[in-house]
Amino acid sequence: MLDEYLRHYNQARPHRGLQLAQPIPHPVSAPDGGAITRRDVLGGMVHEYDRVA
Repeated sequence: MLDEYLRHYNQARPHRGLQLAQPIPHPVSAPDGGAITRRDVLGGMVHEYDRVA
């Protein structure tokens, strides 16, 4: 569970000190258009959203 939280904290959560960027950004697959998918993190306590091509 700690590994999953660290991944979320560093790759998905916006940080105010970084102008709402992530310390380790993940690639954006489809910046414009495309369906939005939701992924549950930490047993559904946190949700991450991505666009699919």
